[in-house]
Amino acid sequence: MNAIEQARFDALYATMQRALPLQGKAEKTVEAYARAVRRSADFCKRCPDDLTAEELQTYFAALLKSHSWSTVKLDRCGLQFFYRYVLKRPWDWTAIVKPPCPQRLPDVLTREETLRLLGTVRQLRYRVFFTTLYSTGLRLSEGLALEEGDPPPSPPALSQPDALPISTMQGARPLQGKAEKTVEAYARADRRSADFCKRCPDDPGSGAIRRRFRRGSRR
Repeated sequence: MNAIEQARFDALYATMQRALPLQGKAEKTVEAYARAVRRSADFCKRCPDDLTAEELQTYFAALLKSHSWSTVKLDRCGLQFFYRYVLKRPWDWTAIVKPPCPQRLPDVLTREETLRLLGTVRQLRYRVFFTTLYSTGLRLSEGLALEEGDPPPSPPALSQPDALPISTMQGARPLQGKAEKTVEAYARADRRSADFCKRCPDDPGSGAIRRRFRRGSRR
């Protein structure tokens, strides 16, 4: 970067440093956005105020080879801020770089989503176990320790009852009735014992439980 480009960059960079806190950005965000502008300027060897779409695509393609998508996204947001609040120009970033949108399980599942997830568990004994855990709020180790004759656990108090698709008047968890029916079905299917967590050679315990649930959640 020559002296003229450097002088123009320094002025714009100082303007961005003032604008970031004024827009309510946290300290870590200020550092990340400022680093994005510096990094793009170093890569292109000039002030990033007039970079073409092709130059930006080349920059992000090189960045993606050495950094994760989270870093690429931060740099994209930093340059978007630079264009909007410093250069006062629109920037159509979707035509340049568009990070993928990973599909994740929501924090709170609806009743239908929960039933569909539990329905992926093919072995009845594990389906009973997962349904009972969800309905009662038991920990994994507590569920594994259940035995025939134990009193039914009380449903835990809900910190956000409105977040679940249940009747707040009744105060029950959404699958309370489903759990009881599933346990009864298992007891009828296995006359030897209603202890669905009983250890057997193909069931080493909590490790198998976790693996089966992860396998079912990916279906």
